[in-house]
Amino acid sequence: MTGRGRYDSCVTDPAATPPAATPPAAEPSAPHLYRLRTVLLVVLAVVALAAAFLFLAPSGVAVPRAAHDPADSYEAATARVAAVQAAEAADLTVREDCRTRLYDHGAATDRVIILFHGYTNCPKQYDVLAAELAGRGFTVYVPRMPHHGQPETIARPLNTLAAEEIVRYANDAVDIAVGLGGEVVALGLSGGGTVTSYLAQLREEVDLAIPIAAFLGLPSVPEPLTPALVNALTLAPSMDAYEAPPDAAQRGQFPHGQSDTSTHGAVAYMRVGQAVFAAAAGEGPRAGRVVVVVNDADDIVNTPMIESLESRWAAAAPDRVELVRLQASLGLLHDLITPDREGARVDVVYPMLLDLVGEG
Repeated sequence: MTGRGRYDSCVTDPAATPPAATPPAAEPSAPHLYRLRTVLLVVLAVVALAAAFLFLAPSGVAVPRAAHDPADSYEAATARVAAVQAAEAADLTVREDCRTRLYDHGAATDRVIILFHGYTNCPKQYDVLAAELAGRGFTVYVPRMPHHGQPETIARPLNTLAAEEIVRYANDAVDIAVGLGGEVVALGLSGGGTVTSYLAQLREEVDLAIPIAAFLGLPSVPEPLTPALVNALTLAPSMDAYEAPPDAAQRGQFPHGQSDTSTHGAVAYMRVGQAVFAAAAGEGPRAGRVVVVVNDADDIVNTPMIESLESRWAAAAPDRVELVRLQASLGLLHDLITPDREGARVDVVYPMLLDLVGEG
């Protein structure tokens, strides 16, 4: 017999029997190899699927093509605003100074401007600018984003914000503005800039869109990696921060920004931004004119992504898209709208915005 077995222990005459060669080590059985290969294939498949999912475009917000519901008269539009305001007044989780505002003139006007506030902020952010615009003859509508403007006693108000709510909020605002007057202007800062970018891409009823420092992604994450970040944050549990932001002591007469921030709330805006990028890959903006404002001193938003979106728009509609760059030497804050934050320079910003909006 050959091989290793029970005979290995027998004593033999070494002179009579040559030493046996050491046989090769036993190989794993075929079933063992099959199981090992199966496990490896499963692991590789899971890794590949996870990587593919992370780098796929976020699928949570499809580019909407559904019919809208524009108000057909001034009376119908103001009735919708009154209904929104009544619901907010009855909701004890909405601060009184953060409710939706309407600055009107008792009748439809030639131009209507919608002001979209930023993430964690509320309509009060625009009180001074809105009053100035109304004084120039605009009808001004400042809607409150869902889950914003809540008291500090409300725990985690922003982690329930969904991209679908942002899209609905944006479309509802335009549907109301159509009935308030003639030309519609949409202007928004940061998260409000994301909303304005969405409307610039998808709503032809908007005659002029002015997204300012739009929050499309994090400054430390390049555009190609942003879909992976969005997908990962969507799957991960929400991470919330409740401490007051660094400028809390400098809020002055405008203590309306929430100290709560949420990764799920932030990713809701980025998902809307991804929907805008997806739509812009296939067609130009539907708004009559788009003025993209970049703040070179801003380290809160991803400025290269803003410039990338503007480039797509400009390539498709060069005669309708403009880029306005606020130089870093101005030292402007990310929140360049709120007038009494420490370091605010509304003396520079407001005249520029009024010039971009034009005459009421």
